[in-house]
Amino acid sequence: MPHRKSPPRHRLHAAPSKAGGKAAGAPALRGDSETELTDEELARLVEAVWQHGRVMPEADGAYWRQDACGAWMMREHFGHEDSAFGWKIEKVAVDGGGDALRPFNSANHFDIANRRPHCAITADRSAVPAERQAGPPRNRRP
Repeated sequence: MPHRKSPPRHRLHAAPSKAGGKAAGAPALRGDSETELTDEELARLVEAVWQHGRVMPEADGAYWRQDACGAWMMREHFGHEDSAFGWKIEKVAVDGGGDALRPFNSANHFDIANRRPHCAITADRSAVPAERQAGPPRNRRP
């Protein structure tokens, strides 16, 4: 009987609570106890969380969204911490299942204890009049 290879699984680890910390091997999910996902499960989770990002009229929502801080994220930059548009999944409620997860720019995070985002990066609208759309998307440190 041939041996069937099981599908690859991705481990999601809880990130440390101290600011700036990073869990080793964590593929861009904070606030979760250790969880294993197959490629398909991870893809479904990423897409479901992406849908919670803010769509803006000046950018295609399939590729660009904003997090709760207003920082731009690029869909294909999930898990890219070195990208200005990289993003991760943050847990925003202690209970609530999948509905408790939100996309956040890699530089930003959500403080569950105080129920508010911590924003290191926001969208850059400097020199853009309020009535005009900003483009292309860009971020800045406040």
